[in-house]
Amino acid sequence: MHLVPCIRRRVGRAASVARPPAASLARAAVLALGGLAGAVSASAQTRAEAVSFAAYFMPLRDVAPGVRHRQAPMAGLRLGSWVTPWLGFEMTFGYADSDLRGAAAPDTDVILTVIRGRVLVTSWRSNTHVFVSAGLGGISHGGASYGTQLDAKDLTLTAGLGARLKLRGRFGLRIELEDYHHRARLVGEGRRAQHDLVLSLALAVGFGPGWPGLTPP
Repeated sequence: MHLVPCIRRRVGRAASVARPPAASLARAAVLALGGLAGAVSASAQTRAEAVSFAAYFMPLRDVAPGVRHRQAPMAGLRLGSWVTPWLGFEMTFGYADSDLRGAAAPDTDVILTVIRGRVLVTSWRSNTHVFVSAGLGGISHGGASYGTQLDAKDLTLTAGLGARLKLRGRFGLRIELEDYHHRARLVGEGRRAQHDLVLSLALAVGFGPGWPGLTPP
């Protein structure tokens, strides 16, 4: 994947294309993740989970006639906790370098910041956990086609299905498929309903009581 070089090229263009909302959104996401991590660490009875994921971003609809985001690699972080043996909450931050196919100014990117709930549909005592998820958050797009700055006003709804395979001790392997539904708008165009799929593979690390044996708190 060429995600890191792409990010470096965008940083190098910061002098020519100002994107203060992007920086603000990234800082807000980092602060939110840090705050959630602190709250999780402060509670000895919380079963928490930190997840680093690699994903593939797959837009399904045009954002304007003949214009659609390209499929692209995505990387991100998740941080959450299970508040009961079957109900959990999680925050997701993800970035994809997804250009626009068919646009006069194709250079764009996508940032996701989402809070969602997860419901476990298998027993904690199993080595494989299957869960469904749903939530809401913000999706932002950057580049000249969106007015040069990130549009942080788009609300996104998400639903997904995932599984966690126990590895050793507190470690697990997670795979998930999520659908992000929102309404995107290019400069000079009306808003269009979007469905963006994200298929992710992740390494998860559990914290708190109960993780080694995966027993309820």
